[in-house]
Amino acid sequence: MDLILCNPPFHQQNTIGSHIAMRMFKQARQVVLRSGGELWVIGNR
Repeated sequence: MDLILCNPPFHQQNTIGSHIAMRMFKQARQVVLRSGGELWVIGNR
């Protein structure tokens, strides 16, 4: 894939953290994106 657009989760129920999003970013790079592909992230903070 050449491009992924995402609004990652930074919370799980009442807990706020980055562990879920960081795992998603790593998996996007390792599994989905082609060489030179881009991951665009939308954050609300």
